[in-house]
Amino acid sequence: MHNGPLIVSLNEKTDGKLLAQLREAERAAHAMRIQLKLVPVELTTEDHLSDPNYNPAALLNALHELLMVQNDAKLAVALRLPHAAISKLRNRRTSLTAGTLLRMHDVTKLPADDLRRMAGLKGAQ
Repeated sequence: MHNGPLIVSLNEKTDGKLLAQLREAERAAHAMRIQLKLVPVELTTEDHLSDPNYNPAALLNALHELLMVQNDAKLAVALRLPHAAISKLRNRRTSLTAGTLLRMHDVTKLPADDLRRMAGLKGAQ
């Protein structure tokens, strides 16, 4: 059973049918007295990359220790992400996306806010 927040990355390109299904699931959960709420997740590349506190390398290094892997290639395998995605993240050529954050949460079971904090992201509670 999942006892933390479910993060679904939605944007203007999200398929309308999927969005309608998610909204229906939200209504059904409410009727069954299950707490489910769709909330927008703001993770834009320019906000992260321009933030001087944003340090994805610190997050990746912490994940190395937590998952007991020696390098980024093994971290990529553990997270089921392409090695190039880890490399681009470490070298600040891309920002931490909601999908990557969700994958990190799924593998480590760490709360998304903790993962964001490890990366130095503002707005992490």
